[in-house]
Amino acid sequence: MSDLGPALTTLAPSVGVGLIFFVVVRSVLRADRNERRHLKELDEEAARDKRERPGREGIHDADHI
Repeated sequence: MSDLGPALTTLAPSVGVGLIFFVVVRSVLRADRNERRHLKELDEEAARDKRERPGREGIHDADHI
């Protein structure tokens, strides 16, 4: 039973690094999911604007400057 302390002390750094890795990967995946959702909303908004304003195909804001 006395060998449990050194064993846990030996495993603590690996567990800590594993938890940090988990948190970082989870954050990256959440950010990617949120970015994809936002881009989908922007694409839907652009498609809706295009349907509401017919006859403006191929005209970009930069062309009017």
